[in-house]
Amino acid sequence: MRARFRTAAILAAAVAGSAVLAMFASVASAGPPSGRIPPGTSFGSVPCGPPATPEVVALTYLGGNASAWTLSNGKMMSGGHFQIEVTNNQTGTSVVITGDGVGKTVSQADGTSTLHADGMALWSFFPGDVGPGDQSTGRLFLFKGTQTATISASGATTAFNYSGKIVEDVCAAVS
Repeated sequence: MRARFRTAAILAAAVAGSAVLAMFASVASAGPPSGRIPPGTSFGSVPCGPPATPEVVALTYLGGNASAWTLSNGKMMSGGHFQIEVTNNQTGTSVVITGDGVGKTVSQADGTSTLHADGMALWSFFPGDVGPGDQSTGRLFLFKGTQTATISASGATTAFNYSGKIVEDVCAAVS
């Protein structure tokens, strides 16, 4: 799993919905097969804005009861209540995202992955990724509802659908 996938999909299916299922899934795949996400865990950084001059935002798990685990069939799951701090590395502006939900990541034989989240979910889109907003820029949104994505073997979001609503444009909130 590339670093871009780990971070981008964070946001993907989130811990139950927000944040970061994929992120949580990447934590699960890097460490023990299951367990609570420790407060202070960094989910890395994602770009907000155009590739030439992006603002970079850092994502840090503040707390809750979010857990991530890997099943014997290779599916990665996450769920629980969470608080994630999103901080603009250039300005120091930050917001705390609170939510709960469940998410799962299913890896395919061809190297692609399917992510699914229900609840509050924080999703990151890199420039060129399919998803809401200007596809030429980096974006970070908080969704409420159901979200699904297909991630290519190289880490790009190639399909994204959601039902529900976009709760917040997180890039705009920290710029």
